[in-house]
Amino acid sequence: MKTARSEILVRGANWIGDAVMTLPALAALRDHFPLARLTVLTRPWAAGVYQGQADQVLTYEPSGRHRGLSGILALIRELTPFDLALLFQNAFSAALFPALARVPERWGYARDGRGFLLTRAVRLGPLDRSVHEVFYYLNLLEKLDLPAPYRPPRLTLEEAARSEAEALLDQKGLGDDRFLLALAPGAAFGPAKRWPEEGFARAARLILEARPGGAVILGGTEEAPAAGRLMEMLPEPKLDLAGRTTLRTAMAVLSRSALLLTNDSGLMHLGGALGVPLAAVFGPTDPLSTAPLGPSRLIQSRATCAPCRKRVCPLPRQICFDEVSPDLVAAAALELLMEKPKGLAAVFLDPEILGPDPTAAEAALALARRGHLLVLGGPAETSTRSRASLIQAGVPSEALALLPPPGLDLTSSLWIGGRLETMAPANLAGARSVLIPSSREARTGFQTPTLTAPNLKRAVEWFLA
Repeated sequence: MKTARSEILVRGANWIGDAVMTLPALAALRDHFPLARLTVLTRPWAAGVYQGQADQVLTYEPSGRHRGLSGILALIRELTPFDLALLFQNAFSAALFPALARVPERWGYARDGRGFLLTRAVRLGPLDRSVHEVFYYLNLLEKLDLPAPYRPPRLTLEEAARSEAEALLDQKGLGDDRFLLALAPGAAFGPAKRWPEEGFARAARLILEARPGGAVILGGTEEAPAAGRLMEMLPEPKLDLAGRTTLRTAMAVLSRSALLLTNDSGLMHLGGALGVPLAAVFGPTDPLSTAPLGPSRLIQSRATCAPCRKRVCPLPRQICFDEVSPDLVAAAALELLMEKPKGLAAVFLDPEILGPDPTAAEAALALARRGHLLVLGGPAETSTRSRASLIQAGVPSEALALLPPPGLDLTSSLWIGGRLETMAPANLAGARSVLIPSSREARTGFQTPTLTAPNLKRAVEWFLA
């Protein structure tokens, strides 16, 4: 591939939340090809996520201008100028169209039967789909020998979008420094993900009683009916913007919010990337791979059938939200707002993940350099042996402990382990945790880590970011 002013096509994700989770990998690609012109191809509703992240954003519209044979030929003509196509999107067509356009280099995961269409086909490992989706995209670059350190997804907003958002809020008396609660009652995946509007309304009232202010409803056109029903149940001042703004303006409104109450949705990921504190309700879906990457509280169903990952509940009555009460959601949201910034803390490491992980010593050293104490758990013989190995690799002995010191602030600490049951102490302490899965094990109990990562290096990059 040319190294000067190359033209790189990135086939972005189709959905808003997935698009947000590609942003760290897109930033890493930019770092590796600083002189290249980056163009992202995505669906129209996700285009706003990529504005400001690439030099150009193209939209794929199979129901519009790219419909039928003439539309496909038009799309192929649009793709002919590119030197490289990097595929974040997983579909067969994502590889087919650049191949028909004779893009010389076509890189991506070898899945959905498309490997023969790629010039560099990356095979999926057994656990590649078990980690958080942001690492799924970063690992693609790493396997293509492109450095891809983790950094939090960040969104940029132009002044025009911010000004429009302020004008909309001012018209309803929601401007200035008023506490603004954003509500996202929709979910594009399907109706099974949507916590009932009555729950949103009750939780919103409880939050606004504790933090007086107003509410704004955000969402797409398809969420307008639900937003209308919710609007009738909310106290004044309130504003319904579902289906009434561009995505960029909705993002600007969201950035002005003090708190987001949401389902597992694209708006949840936008809120996380904008740094908005959020409380997210998970029913049939699993936060292990799609948790938001910002300050958050996740309220997850404890139903025996969850997470089923179904778009529509097959049961006569959906039960996965039964235990997700408005009081519980409101309490979690208010607790998040009162949380103080976390300072330096200990990192509890399960020695089982250290032996087979080639990134362990480098990651442990990075933690020690930032002043974190590493506490090695597990059987005494195993933890002692792990401590000796890390010291031999250059980690200072004073940064390694076999027992936590007295007075340690557990809520500011981090647990990293290879099994879900090792997350229990973190859950009890209200602390963060990272699962580095060694197998596709079934969920045991309801121990939910903050993040799933492929190795200790990625876990530490996330923690230190």
